Amino acid sequence: MVSLNSLGRCLLNGLVIAISVWLLLPTTLLFTLGLFAALGGIFRYQQFSGVWEFNSAWVFFTALLLPPGAGLVAVWWLTFAFPFIKSIRSIPRIIWVGLLLGMAFAVLVFATGHPRLASEVSSMASEKSTLLGTSDFGGGPLVASILIIAGIWLRQRYVEKR
Repeated sequence: MVSLNSLGRCLLNGLVIAISVWLLLPTTLLFTLGLFAALGGIFRYQQFSGVWEFNSAWVFFTALLLPPGAGLVAVWWLTFAFPFIKSIRSIPRIIWVGLLLGMAFAVLVFATGHPRLASEVSSMASEKSTLLGTSDFGGGPLVASILIIAGIWLRQRYVEKR
């Protein structure tokens, strides 16, 4: 027999995972495309000589993709580990480092890439377009990580009171 408590927990876990995947997918696809382009730019084929040449400028650009990549991996891990994590303290430190790197990168992109973000947040109509428009560039993983951590914290708080 399935209890209402276990059914509610399964529905909550499924809802959090589905929302997180929905928020993470655009950024992950864009990041994957950019990573393949950056890796492809490291080696350049010289058409006339028929030799592959090393392009050091692209190595630096590819290295810049490590912090947001670490953040994306951490949020994806946290998304699928959400049903099994009992408390915030049980999240591994390496995941916290990845989350903090990803959050810092997302905030940096918002601060430098969207100078009118502060003025747009003031109106309710533009909040929706700001969130949906920037979900490709870190807004989705930022919201997903906050959602998952809040879900773990609320579940931990609820379980401790029982």
